[in-house]
Amino acid sequence: MNQNEIACCYFPTTVLFLDDKIDELKNVKISMDRNLVCKLYRNPLNALDYMTNEYKPNPFIKKWISNLKDIDREQDPTHSYIDIDISAIHQEIYALDRFKEISIIIVDYDMPKMDGLKFCKKLINNPIKKLMLTGVADESLAVQAFNEGTIDHFVGKGERNFTDHLNEAIAKLQQAYFQDLSSMIINNLAANPYSCLGDPVFSKFFAKLCQERNIMEYYLVNDSGCFLLLDINGNPSWLIVKSEQHMKHYWQSAKDNDAPKDIVKALAKKEKVLFLFSEEDEYSLPVSAWANYMHPATKLNGKNNKYYYAVVEGAAIYDIHTDNIASYQKYLEVFQFLPQKIG
Repeated sequence: MNQNEIACCYFPTTVLFLDDKIDELKNVKISMDRNLVCKLYRNPLNALDYMTNEYKPNPFIKKWISNLKDIDREQDPTHSYIDIDISAIHQEIYALDRFKEISIIIVDYDMPKMDGLKFCKKLINNPIKKLMLTGVADESLAVQAFNEGTIDHFVGKGERNFTDHLNEAIAKLQQAYFQDLSSMIINNLAANPYSCLGDPVFSKFFAKLCQERNIMEYYLVNDSGCFLLLDINGNPSWLIVKSEQHMKHYWQSAKDNDAPKDIVKALAKKEKVLFLFSEEDEYSLPVSAWANYMHPATKLNGKNNKYYYAVVEGAAIYDIHTDNIASYQKYLEVFQFLPQKIG
């Protein structure tokens, strides 16, 4: 999985950590990123029972794909093959329970009741990513398990910079979890030649932007590649992206509908990018009101197209309820005061 690929959304998730040695379990937990929420187990049978009988995941993918459409791509190359309710994706920001979703299982190989490899094989069909911790003697088994697809990554406990390697692997696997679940959506949207979602230049730009701005969560809000971004405190910002063709379309629409000259001029020169968040705005908002929804544009030369983007802070004109956003910081504060049992 390419770490620069984009998912249709990303938010912090929970890691299930299994190790029969209680001291090692606690020591490794301490070495993990302090903003990482873990569910700890020392008994593999208890952990397996939880994953197969108690844990009831509701992967976001089920909420957004309604049905497959049989559409001839040659007749309509810009239409998605899947009926996707993109407008529903960002609704996750109001649900505090989203952070309880388990994306990774970290398991020690050397356990007496059931070794880590056997444990992972029991969950082979589960989309959750599996990371195995190994000793020197177990490395060849880990390589084989990785090649067979039983595990997604392994880290040797005796490695230099073990903590850095572990945290780096966790971050990559969390991203990969969302990328895999999003692949059907993203691949279909990327079939639209006007979308930036399949462009590797845009993907690298997006990853760098999220890193520089300390973005903790992101949510796709339309098929052109615009995203709602949240930091750890739930403060929103928007990445607005439009292709060259989108810009020409809005300029022509403004011109045909006698929009004010400053709006037409800004769109013609591609000085500003227009972002209408809802379908209702797209169809009912008069062009004379577009000025409130236009933002200074920066050009990005992609591999497949030219794009124009803007990063907008807050933007109360767009229809999200900022007071109701459930931030990751709030979840960490709640989690901190919950009794932490080790299964």
